[in-house]
Amino acid sequence: MATPSPYSRPAPIRCKCVANRTICKGVTFVKEGTKVKISSLRARSSSALSDGKNIYVSSNNNETPDFEEGVSYFLKNVTISNKYGRQILYFGKSATKFRTAPITLTKEEEKAAKDALCPPSHYVTEQEDIFSRGDYLTVKGQVKKIQPLRMVEVQGSDVPVLDLSLTLMPQRRDIDVSLWRDEALCELYVGDDVELTHLKVFIWESGNGKLNSSTYTTVK
Repeated sequence: MATPSPYSRPAPIRCKCVANRTICKGVTFVKEGTKVKISSLRARSSSALSDGKNIYVSSNNNETPDFEEGVSYFLKNVTISNKYGRQILYFGKSATKFRTAPITLTKEEEKAAKDALCPPSHYVTEQEDIFSRGDYLTVKGQVKKIQPLRMVEVQGSDVPVLDLSLTLMPQRRDIDVSLWRDEALCELYVGDDVELTHLKVFIWESGNGKLNSSTYTTVK
C-alpha cells in the first residue's frame, strides 16, 4: 500500500495574513581563544495566515516576509504540506497571489494564527512539577553558577552551549539550564537576574532533568 503524500494542492484559498516574524540566527560559529563568535548568519521570515478555519504558514530565507501583515489575499495553485504537523505553504511557478477584500477574524482565530509563529510559553510558578510538562516553559531567577562555554557537534557543525544553574524566583529552588547557539553567547554573570522563555524539558537516562533553550527562546 502506497504511503499517502504529505503534499496537496487545494482549491483557491482566501485568507488573511495575521502576523509576520523575522529572525536572524547564527548558522556557523567559530572559536577564537576563549571566545566564540558567529561566523555566518541566516535570516528567516515567516507569515501566519488564517481563513477562519485553517492556519497556514509561509516561510522564506530572507528578511522580507511573503505577505503583508493585516492584508487579505487570494491564493491559487499553492502547494500545502502537512509533513510537520502544520499546514505549510509552498509557491511553485504556477502559484499566484493577489490582494482581496478584507477578511474579518475573531480574536481567538487571530491568536491561534500568531501562536503558529511563536507558541505560548508557560510561566513557571509556585512548586509545580516542571519536568512533567511537555510545553514551552518560561522561568525567572538568579544565575547561581555558570560553566565554561563548550562546543557540541550538531549535524556536522560545532555550536556553542552554555550550561548554567538558576535559582528560580520566588520558589528559591535551583534548576539546570542549557542555552544553545546564539543564546549561549549572551553575556551572563553569577548574580544576574534573568528571564528565559520557551525552554523545553530534557530528561537524562538517570531520571534527572534540565531545561534546554529552543529556537523561540529569548534571554531578558
